[in-house]
Amino acid sequence: MTHAADDVTEHRHIFHVGSSHRDGVARRVNMKTMREYVSWLYYQYLLITGIYVLEPWEKSIFNAVLFTMVAMVVYTSYVFVPIHMRLALEFFSGLARGHLERTVALMS
Repeated sequence: MTHAADDVTEHRHIFHVGSSHRDGVARRVNMKTMREYVSWLYYQYLLITGIYVLEPWEKSIFNAVLFTMVAMVVYTSYVFVPIHMRLALEFFSGLARGHLERTVALMS
């Protein structure tokens, strides 16, 4: 197994509750382990997006644009999804109500 694969396996099991705990209480994660995990996640972010090759000022611009886009999507979802869900519910309940009224009219 390669060193990178060992790192991935190690970080996957950071929060795993081992079977050696007889009382069933999860082990406490110290701040060093948490800091290492967050730095590993950031390293994965750099590798996946490919921004590890950029200069620091380019990274800042890229991260600012990405953060702005994510914030806009979250805000738009928060504002407009409930409105569209309500309109869809009204539309489909109107269809069901209209279908029931037509069925009753046919029966009488």
